[in-house]
Amino acid sequence: MNQESEIARLQEQLKVNPNDSKILNALIFRLLREGRTSEAIPFIDRALDIDATDIATLWHASVAALHTGQLEKALKLLYELVRLKPDHHEARDKIRFLHGRLIEPWHFAMLNDHERNAVFEAAIKAAVKPGVVVVEVGTGSGLLSMMAARAGAEHVYTIEKSFALYNAAKQIIERNGLSNKITVLNCWSSGVQVGRDIPVKADLLIAEILGSAILDEQIVHFLNDARDRLLKPGGIVIPQRAVLVGALLESKSLRERFRVDTVSGFNLSLFNALYQQPSLQVDLSQFDFKLLSQPFEIFDFDFQKTLPSTRENRFSVKLEADGVCHGIARWIRLFADSSHVMESKPQYSRSHWQQTVEIFEEPVSLRSGSQVEVRAAQLPDRVFVRLSPPVK
Repeated sequence: MNQESEIARLQEQLKVNPNDSKILNALIFRLLREGRTSEAIPFIDRALDIDATDIATLWHASVAALHTGQLEKALKLLYELVRLKPDHHEARDKIRFLHGRLIEPWHFAMLNDHERNAVFEAAIKAAVKPGVVVVEVGTGSGLLSMMAARAGAEHVYTIEKSFALYNAAKQIIERNGLSNKITVLNCWSSGVQVGRDIPVKADLLIAEILGSAILDEQIVHFLNDARDRLLKPGGIVIPQRAVLVGALLESKSLRERFRVDTVSGFNLSLFNALYQQPSLQVDLSQFDFKLLSQPFEIFDFDFQKTLPSTRENRFSVKLEADGVCHGIARWIRLFADSSHVMESKPQYSRSHWQQTVEIFEEPVSLRSGSQVEVRAAQLPDRVFVRLSPPVK
């Protein structure tokens, strides 16, 4: 019997026994194998309504979620499956695959960034007083929430959109004996409501949702919203402030990693059109480089106040050395509070935050003592920095 005939036969059987899980899963299996996921989904929904703990149904539901790009939904189904059947090795393999897709490896470098951890904990200890309620945007592993709980917070409400991170953080917090002090919410922070999800507005808002370029994780949108709705007037925000710092950069080795010019006497520069990232995140210490100017401040982000979603800045920069300028490097100067500061500057930093570099299409020779004008533009989730007039 071919697959089409078998599918038709099972559909006829379902007309007689519409709630038979074995028939449903046999049909679902064949539809999924034939790539007919959209046809399988109504039968999966019916099977879950009949028995949401059936192993075959959970497996098929996770496969359908994967086929339709719903990775977090697939992960939730697989977590439930292995809770019910811990020795389901295919499910565990799929969980490992999904963790690799959903969780970026930079989390480990961040968690092992001892300077970052010390700076944030010092600021948290200084801010937490008896009776203080804390809201955190971006739970991650739960580390900063646990620091706040250990410092004596009355209660911590921490918000994490990623189900994988939410699930991991809940287990970590429980293992460290702090479940009675920390509530983990699995949602967007913009969906949290005072009186429904958290009982009162917070005295302290923690939002360590900064990437190497500050705006990578949409901190402007989420922090403005959380400060306005979830924090008491006059409440404290950690981190307090961040400054985007830059410098003119000479680095032939960096340019050669991401651009090509002439090779073996042939002009290959048109190949550069295949990779035109406006900016690159790199560890400059891995390259030979020279800063041609003193560091300059591009934008100052005061997290205690409403942040603009767009703005521009222009300023002059004096060259401190002769050189070939290949682009502009920038990095973060972070104030967890006014007393605890760290900086991901390229020469000395051991920070997990890397540097962001904008490489010019064509290098430009500059002389010490000359002045160039820098033009910067902030968008909601990124910053562009150029020489004015633009350098190609």
